[in-house]
Amino acid sequence: MHIHSINIAQTRELAAPDGAMKTGIVKTPIQGSVRVHRLGLEGDYIGNKTVHGGEDQAVYLYSLEDNEWWARKLGREITPGTFGENLTLADFDSRECRIGDQLHIGELILEISAPRTPCSTLAMRMGDSGFVKTFFQAQRPGAYARVIRESSITVGDTVSAQQTHHDYSKTLDVFIEWNKKNKSREVLLKALHSPVAKVHKGKLQQWLDALAHDE
Repeated sequence: MHIHSINIAQTRELAAPDGAMKTGIVKTPIQGSVRVHRLGLEGDYIGNKTVHGGEDQAVYLYSLEDNEWWARKLGREITPGTFGENLTLADFDSRECRIGDQLHIGELILEISAPRTPCSTLAMRMGDSGFVKTFFQAQRPGAYARVIRESSITVGDTVSAQQTHHDYSKTLDVFIEWNKKNKSREVLLKALHSPVAKVHKGKLQQWLDALAHDE
């Protein structure tokens, strides 16, 4: 596994139903090295900080292979950064990641914290109002990560995985549960016992509380 591309965003505007919206989802590859801090990549713009970025979602990871899969499915070029990922990784499968798994890139240590759950911004980015549903159906979510140890990284750097010893949720299980109408108490509890990102944790807890209320 290695870094195929490092991608950052400048401020961009996308057409939204209620007017233009500033966003950091449009990311493009950069050359050379970049410093990764606890809040993300140096120079990367983050738009809506209430649901994106922060310590628990500092870095978004997507795979080169998933980009290639989307290119075949959509019949168009999918360049690194299209899905708003900071790092496009070769030989990376987010579906096999558990929350709490770590990725080591030189001195940098990342910890998987959540799957990406799509929103209307992704649909606008892809020019398809129905793309949120398409993304959920594809079950290729990518993964958010928190920064455990800061460092600089470069395209081509080797990435090694260290699996958690705990029976935490797989990112794919959380991703699937997110889109299910009938929630599973067991899946929600397991996810909440994992070191899941705060934004996701709040929503998972709401669903668990709703289940308890209905019992």
